Amino acid sequence: MYKRILTILVALACMLVPSAAFAAQEGQSGPSKTTGLATAATNYTLAVTYPYADENADGANDYVLEVGRVTNCYKFSYSSPTSTSGPVDGAVTAQFKAAGSQSYFYRVSNPLNSDAVTFGNYEYVTKDCAVAVTLDDMHVGDAGFAKGTVVQDFSRNVYDAGDLFLNVGPTGHVQLAVGDTFKLYPLRSWFPVESTNNLEPMQPDYHVEVVDLEGTSAIMATEHTANDSGKHEWVLTAEHPGTALVKVTYDALAYAGAMKGKTDFSAIWPENTGLAVVTVSKSTSVEGGFTLNDTKNASYAQANVENASNLAYYGDNAKVAGDALDAEFDVLYYAGNAGASYTFTPEEGADV
Repeated sequence: MYKRILTILVALACMLVPSAAFAAQEGQSGPSKTTGLATAATNYTLAVTYPYADENADGANDYVLEVGRVTNCYKFSYSSPTSTSGPVDGAVTAQFKAAGSQSYFYRVSNPLNSDAVTFGNYEYVTKDCAVAVTLDDMHVGDAGFAKGTVVQDFSRNVYDAGDLFLNVGPTGHVQLAVGDTFKLYPLRSWFPVESTNNLEPMQPDYHVEVVDLEGTSAIMATEHTANDSGKHEWVLTAEHPGTALVKVTYDALAYAGAMKGKTDFSAIWPENTGLAVVTVSKSTSVEGGFTLNDTKNASYAQANVENASNLAYYGDNAKVAGDALDAEFDVLYYAGNAGASYTFTPEEGADV
């Protein structure tokens, strides 16, 4: 079994090698609420029946329903119900306006119940539709698959490596000044999709934790919820000078429409925990000396330049980070449990 070398090594690389690739964030899409979700007239009704519970007796359903459409991997448009009825026999039904010849996702989670796995699916609307999500769909009472279940033997899903990408570039390092913000978009990998068309993705529940490394409360992470249900986007706000580590994980997921019927997706493998180092109002221009496949990247890029068809397809850069270790895409593995070593040489004067 192969394992990734300790992610703290990557975090160290992130701290030592800054990047200027994080300045333009506003152009990236995030979740939003729309009342006109579709291009066609909303002539139909989509009714979703899903479980009801109120374990903390606050009057609100512990199970959270989200319905809407997807325009790309990051942009989810959410719809508000026109009516809600129940509970009846432990379930409620919410009705939504829907447009014909459009796919709508419906997703149910329960943040208060560690036994309930978030469940999602899509419905292609051509008439009034009714769908239901049950406790069995969410693996409630299933001892073999819960919200925190990690599956590393591929027994649940042959496509699932329990990995994660973050939009923090090759260094995994974000530099901010006090008052600046940065939008963080986690992306599960393998991405739960319906087919190779990637038209109907489903996101798990992510968890973002800020670890303050210097006791200064350098940053605050806030989930962006445009309509109190939008997910998958966080705003990192720089509040005080200092350094913080941002850790990102996600829970297990059940996606009924997933590729080739492989519906169950593992919680993140611990060694694949997402890491980003954020420095606030600090100059960190040290070169860490983390490299991988020295000279081979440049020679591959040159080969593309010399091959017209490759150049047209790949461009003249084989790898954005060049010979530097890429915190997102260069995965270091070792065999067995004996561990491994990696040697790096920071520039002279660096304090490690």
